[in-house]
Amino acid sequence: MKGLLQKCRVLILLNAFPCFLFAAEPNAVYLTWQSDPHTTMTINWITKTNDNNDALQYRPSATAAWIPVNGNHNVLPVDKSYQVHRVSLNGLKPGAIYEFSLKTDNNQIYTFKTMSETFDKPVRFVLGGDTYGDDNRDENFAAMNTRAASYDPLCAFLGGDLSYAGNLKSEFKYWIKWFNIWWKTMRGPNARLIPIIPAIGNHEVEGGEGQPVNKLVYYNFFPTTNPKDKTYYALKFGKEMLMVMLDADNVSDISGSQSRWLDTVLAENQSRPHLFALYHQGAYPSVRSFNRSKAKEIRKYWGTVFEKYGLDIAFEHHDHAYKRTYPLYQGEINHSKGVIYVGDGAWGVEPREVQNGNRPEFVRTNSTRHFILMEIQGRNRKMFAIKSDGTIVDQWEMTAKR
Repeated sequence: MKGLLQKCRVLILLNAFPCFLFAAEPNAVYLTWQSDPHTTMTINWITKTNDNNDALQYRPSATAAWIPVNGNHNVLPVDKSYQVHRVSLNGLKPGAIYEFSLKTDNNQIYTFKTMSETFDKPVRFVLGGDTYGDDNRDENFAAMNTRAASYDPLCAFLGGDLSYAGNLKSEFKYWIKWFNIWWKTMRGPNARLIPIIPAIGNHEVEGGEGQPVNKLVYYNFFPTTNPKDKTYYALKFGKEMLMVMLDADNVSDISGSQSRWLDTVLAENQSRPHLFALYHQGAYPSVRSFNRSKAKEIRKYWGTVFEKYGLDIAFEHHDHAYKRTYPLYQGEINHSKGVIYVGDGAWGVEPREVQNGNRPEFVRTNSTRHFILMEIQGRNRKMFAIKSDGTIVDQWEMTAKR
C-alpha cells in the first residue's frame, strides 16, 4: 500500500510540474539592449528546438512577488536544431537590480541591472573586440571575461569578430561555445549577467555575404535596434552619454546612408559631454597599412563627421593589437579639437606584431590581448587597457570638453 501511495505522489508531481522536473539547462543565457538602457532589458536564451518554453518570471530584487512573462522563439537559420528565445522587458526602473528565472532552467535565479538616470556615481563599461579565435580560444576568452567581469561593468560594448563562426554551418558550434562561455564567466556580483551591445565585424558576415540582415545568424542572436534593420544604431545613457555602433562596410556601406545617419545622430546629441563611436575595422590601424582603402574611407566619411561634432573617442578593432592615438583633427595632433582612436581588438585572439608603432599619431601601442575599462563619473573619464592577469597596459584620464 505504501509503495502504491508513493507512486501516486510521483505521478501527481509529474503532471503538476513537468517542466520543473525535466527542464534541461539552456545552452546559454545572455542579455542585450535594443532600446532605452534605463527602463528595458532583453533576455535571450539558446536551446535545442525540442524546448519551446518561452516563459520566465522577474521581479525587483528583494521583493517577493514574481511577474510572469511569455516571449517568443526563432529557429536559427544556419543550424535549425537550435533556437533563440527572447523576452523584452519594458517599464523598468532606472538604476535598479532585478531578478529573473527561466522555466526551462529549473528557475535558476539570475540578476541584471538597469542604467541609472545620471552619472553622479561612477559607471563602468568594458569594451573590446576580436574575442574568440586561434589556439586555446576557450581558455583565453574565459580568462579575459572573468577579469572584465570582476570590475562589475554595467555592460560590454563588443566591436565585432565575436565567435569567428560567421554564417557557416560547419563553424556554428563556435557560436554555441562562445555564448556558453560568456554566460558562465561574464558575471558580476550575485550572478548578475552583463548585457552585450555589439557592432558587426567581417567574421560575422563570412558565409552570408550579400544576404539580408535577417538571414545572418548574428542578427538572430543580436536583433538590431534600428527599425529599418540597418546594421548600425545608437544608444543613449543618461543625458550625458551617447554610444554610436557602426558597420565598417561589412553589410552597410561606410559612405552614403550610414554616413548621413551618423551626421544626423551626432548633430542631435552634440551637447552631450560623452560622445563615443565603436566599430570593427579601423581608421588608424596599428598593424595594417594606413593606406588601405577601408581605413581611408573611414577617415574621409566618418572622421570628418566625428570632428565636426566633437566626438571624444572612437573605439576600433580588427588588427589584433592595442593602440591609442593622440587627439587627431584633420590627420594632425590637436588637443582641443581632436578625436582619440583606441583599441584594435585583441580580447581573446592571438595578438599580432604592431607595424605602425613609430607613427607620430600614436601615444602607445602594444601587441597584447586586452579589454578597455571605461569609468565615467560626472564629466570625468578614467580609461584603462587591461590584460587577463590584471596588468594595466595603458591608462589615462579625460575631462569632458562640453
